[in-house]
Amino acid sequence: MLALMLAATVSVAAQDSPGVATATPRQWRTPAGLDAAVTGLPASYSSSVELLTIGTSLEGRPIRAIRLALAGDVPVDDRSAVLLVAGIDGDHLLGSEVAVEIASSLLARAGDGDENVVSLLRDHALHIVPQVNPDGAARYFDVVRSGHRENMRSDDADRDGAVDEDGGDDLNGDGYVTWMRVPDLERANRVAHPDEPRLDKTPEPLEGQAATFIVYREGIDNDGDGLYNEDGVGGVDLNQNFVHGYRFHAAGSGAWQLSEPESRALIDYVLAHQEIALVLVYG
Repeated sequence: MLALMLAATVSVAAQDSPGVATATPRQWRTPAGLDAAVTGLPASYSSSVELLTIGTSLEGRPIRAIRLALAGDVPVDDRSAVLLVAGIDGDHLLGSEVAVEIASSLLARAGDGDENVVSLLRDHALHIVPQVNPDGAARYFDVVRSGHRENMRSDDADRDGAVDEDGGDDLNGDGYVTWMRVPDLERANRVAHPDEPRLDKTPEPLEGQAATFIVYREGIDNDGDGLYNEDGVGGVDLNQNFVHGYRFHAAGSGAWQLSEPESRALIDYVLAHQEIALVLVYG
């Protein structure tokens, strides 16, 4: 019942939120801007909001948690609750925006006396962690964008004693690090698609097709070891750093389970709130 009630309420809140489900381009908020919106909630709704700093990212940015609840017959700590988590992937800014706007919308509707929202927040509680990975989100606002989704844990991916020394480069100056074709006949494994030359495909030898290039991340061999972009900006994919499904020594999984302050902060918060019955993840 709690899940169905929250799903219906959150769905309406998301539809009512400005900038959600619209074709109009919007300006994403930086981690600092998003944090300002989060810390601004208690100023208007102090009786309904508990704001906590549950951890700090590698680069020192705060990781916040919001708990929404109204006074009721059952103490807040004893009620069944839902946790909404967003921003585990650094490049998924939309999830964080929607999470904050849901909080704002629900509080506004509670203030207007919306019985559905008032009933939800009197009988239950909603926890929101809007941006687990603020460091990764900050990379979106770099001058050159590379689609970075991990946190900022440096590593020595090619085991040469140096960290993050050969990453991608914006060779064509378009502001993005994307992909490039290199006519390396020894390693070539791709051919241009006959119907759309901007796409590539695996060649079909029986159709007389021979590979003419290999695709690399856009950039040069910065460290002169003959490899392209083999040790770029490091990072742990926080999705792979939790206990469940952890893969030892896999790329991006981290040195050990919960090795990262961001993933550890989230897990510690969940374990401290055993009343959480359901977790929704925007990612």
